[in-house]
Amino acid sequence: MTRTRVGSQLESAITYQRAGHLADAVKTCNEILSSHPNDFDAIYLLAVLHAQQGAFTVAVEMFRRAARLKPHFVDARYNLAFAMNLIGDHDGALKQYQRVLKLDARHIDAINNCASTLAKLGRFQDAIEQYRQLIAAKPDRAESHYNLSILLTELERVDEALESARQAIALHPRYAEAHFSRAVALYEMNRLEEALSSYDTAIALKPDYVDAHCNRAILFLLRGDFGRGWPEMEWRKNRSAAGNFRFDEPLWLGDAAIAKRTVLVHWEQGLGDTIQFSRFLPLFRELGADVLFMPQRSLRGLLSTLGGDVQLIEDGAALPKFDYHCPLLSLPLAFKTTFESIPKNVPYLSAEPGRVEKWGHIIGDSGFKIGIAWQGNPTQSWMGRYAPLSQFERLAKLPGVRLISLQKNKGSEQIDSRPAGMNVETLGDTFDAGGDAFLDTAAVMTNLDLVITIETSIAHLAGALGVPTWVALKQVPDWRWMLDRSDSPWYPTMRLFRQKVRGDWEGVFRCIEEAVVEEIASRGK
Repeated sequence: MTRTRVGSQLESAITYQRAGHLADAVKTCNEILSSHPNDFDAIYLLAVLHAQQGAFTVAVEMFRRAARLKPHFVDARYNLAFAMNLIGDHDGALKQYQRVLKLDARHIDAINNCASTLAKLGRFQDAIEQYRQLIAAKPDRAESHYNLSILLTELERVDEALESARQAIALHPRYAEAHFSRAVALYEMNRLEEALSSYDTAIALKPDYVDAHCNRAILFLLRGDFGRGWPEMEWRKNRSAAGNFRFDEPLWLGDAAIAKRTVLVHWEQGLGDTIQFSRFLPLFRELGADVLFMPQRSLRGLLSTLGGDVQLIEDGAALPKFDYHCPLLSLPLAFKTTFESIPKNVPYLSAEPGRVEKWGHIIGDSGFKIGIAWQGNPTQSWMGRYAPLSQFERLAKLPGVRLISLQKNKGSEQIDSRPAGMNVETLGDTFDAGGDAFLDTAAVMTNLDLVITIETSIAHLAGALGVPTWVALKQVPDWRWMLDRSDSPWYPTMRLFRQKVRGDWEGVFRCIEEAVVEEIASRGK
């Protein structure tokens, strides 16, 4: 094949690409490479085509070939780094971005993406310095201030995050994302009216801004404004998150009679959400409807104790016939839930009697037994959902108190580095080691005098079981714990202990210590 023919075929491939006929463009590039395997233009275009089709692993290999052929061609290395990030090879991406910057030290997008890659690798201070370098090189770039604001917020440096968002807005007043970032920082600072105003502004500038709608819904619910919160929360369905199922059957949101009909309710988000909102399922019986419930697989065993003739369906199994469906977190909207009408059918879950007996023998009756958990799932609303295990040390020193760890997975490693002399009992490797979540935890809780936890699924389980539960909350907690109250309308056996100052766990656990002393005295233990 002559170079003239190659050039003609390459033009054809580009024409196919521009017309959206990507498969034809790929075929044409491969024809070129069959006779000219080192043709840079065909290799580079083929890499771009694979990236456009979402085949990022293949795209990485093709961009790598292109970079070998022309080591100083910046775009090949930049796109290689970009694709590597998309397949999770952040170390490789960082190296390629650094090579790009050796070729072009003022490549703004490479500097920006290098910073975001450093953050993905957990090198947060390096990422911050990279963003600051970018801002110094191009101070009028609003996006850089916004990106720095987002990173600082994730690191809970919200005062600095607020200032970075302010600078982004000053440069670009109609930058919806910057108003959103400002709102997130203000929310964490307990400046809720200002946060709401910023969410409103972000939505006014970008009416379909899903994250802004969802966060505004959370703010409404935090303040107990269910009338605005539940409808606004429906925006979450526009996110492509796990559990966001699609069905041909119509959505039920309380607007159709369902007597003698069957409704499928399906899980959406975390295990704690499923435990909390499963209380609504028995209400379908009052409407004369049958209900199928598809929770996460790991919760089927625990939720088998729900009343109301709820039929559990395994996630991923073939579905029986049903007439309507409803996502789990839409049930409060569908049932027009007000503060007063939250289902109070607590306890609505129970532990297996055999496991209760087994763990009762293991734990024994001695002492004042407190089950503790100190860290939530770091992948779900992570900010502030943890307190160091060392904060429980003052409880461990109380006469007769036994601390029993309910912590699983992330956070458990703190037991090995706990303060000297602090005793925390663990329950062994077999504790909730199977595919079913919380069956042992529920049984253990039933044998305890008290559960003390931060805001995590452990709190929801203890509350649903109706066991005495104390929850340590950050200053602005997850919406369901609301504001300025020591009780929970969701769980009548629960007591809430709140930070008065952001980040002050010391003060929270001092109050808990005093309350434990009073509790032991009141029980005569």
